[in-house]
Amino acid sequence: MREIAVPVELQRRLVERGVFFERTYNIVSPPHGELTMAQLAARIREVGPASTIMATDFGQVDPAAEGLELYARGLLDMASGLTRFARCSATTPASCWASRTGSRG
Repeated sequence: MREIAVPVELQRRLVERGVFFERTYNIVSPPHGELTMAQLAARIREVGPASTIMATDFGQVDPAAEGLELYARGLLDMASGLTRFARCSATTPASCWASRTGSRG
C-alpha cells in the first residue's frame, strides 16, 4: 500500500467540493507503515474529521474488527478525542451514505 501524496491544502479544497477521504489503518501498520499514527492523526486534524472515513483494509487476511479497534485506540492515544473519533467512524460514513442515496439517517 502506498500513500497517495495529496497536499493538505488541495485536500481542503477538495473537501469544500464534497470529497471524503478514506484513511486506512494499513498506512500506519506493518508491513506498510508509511506514516506514523501521529502523522495520520495530524492529517485528519488538518483536513478535518468530517471528511474522514476510517477503514482498515483488513478483512481478507486479518479480522476487520480487530483492525478497527487498533485504529481507534491509536487515534484516541494521539489525543484526537472521542468526538473526532466518533465523527470519523460513524457520523462521516453515515452522512456520506445519506448524501449519495438521498436518505436521512
